[in-house]
Amino acid sequence: MDPRGESLLHLLVLGKNDKYVEQFIRLSRDVNQLTPGGMTPLMRAVIGGRLKVIRVLLECGARVDCGDFYNKATVFDDLIWYRDRNSYENRDGAIDQTVELMRTHGAKTYAEMVRDGDIEEAP
Repeated sequence: MDPRGESLLHLLVLGKNDKYVEQFIRLSRDVNQLTPGGMTPLMRAVIGGRLKVIRVLLECGARVDCGDFYNKATVFDDLIWYRDRNSYENRDGAIDQTVELMRTHGAKTYAEMVRDGDIEEAP
C-alpha cells in the first residue's frame, strides 16, 4: 500500500507500460480491492482507458457491478462515457469490443441496475 492506501495493482493499471501489468494482475490475490475512496482496479482501468488491462482484469474475476452509486454511475456507465467521448480512439472498434466484453460479464448501467432491482435508486 502506498501512503494514500492504494495497492500496487491500483497504481499499475494506470501506467502506460503493459510489460508486467498482465502478469501482476494474474498473480494478484484480490483484483477487486478497494482504495479508501472506493475505487477498484477495474474502475481505475476504465477511467484511464486501459482496454487491454480491462480485459485481463475481467478474465481474472474483476467485479462489474461496482460503481459510484451516489453519483448514479457504474463502472459500465464510465466505460460508455469514455467511448462516447473518444471516438478517435475507438476508430478500430476496440472500445466497442470492451463494452461488449463487459456486457458478457454481466455489466449493467446504473439505470439498468435500478430497473432490475439490483440496487435502490439513490436520492
